[in-house]
Amino acid sequence: MDLQTESELTQDINSITSYINTNFPELSSFIEEISTSCGFDSDHAVDAVQGQEYYDSLEMLFKNYAISQVVI
Repeated sequence: MDLQTESELTQDINSITSYINTNFPELSSFIEEISTSCGFDSDHAVDAVQGQEYYDSLEMLFKNYAISQVVI
């Protein structure tokens, strides 16, 4: 895992959160739940491990959901 700066990690988290809210609004309710379960608090400095865990969880959420929505 590449370590990112606090700024890069915050930007990535904001981007993926915006992507989920725009493209998968039905998943928006899970964002706060994931934040809580990862111990991530956007009002405080981003801890690299917690921030990465939060980002990875958000990414997994939307990727798994997107795959499940594919109609064959």
